[in-house]
Amino acid sequence: MTTYLDSILAVHRARADADDRRAEWLLEQAKAAPEPRDFRGALVRAEGLGVIAELKRRSPSKGDLNAGLDPAALAARYAEGGATC
Repeated sequence: MTTYLDSILAVHRARADADDRRAEWLLEQAKAAPEPRDFRGALVRAEGLGVIAELKRRSPSKGDLNAGLDPAALAARYAEGGATC
């Protein structure tokens, strides 16, 4: 039985197979990216209950949720509101 998730995975696998960027270029991009934050450490250091906040522009099944979302501004608001990660 094929599920909706199977069809999403098939589309993304086809896109990945068709991606003509070189692996070297992708590796360079990954090396140039900033260090990831210490997600686990932030949760461990949280006083009381740590809250994980998620930013989501699209849903695979619902499409656009908030196409005009400004991730940096919303993340700052979440952090001001007490989100741990």
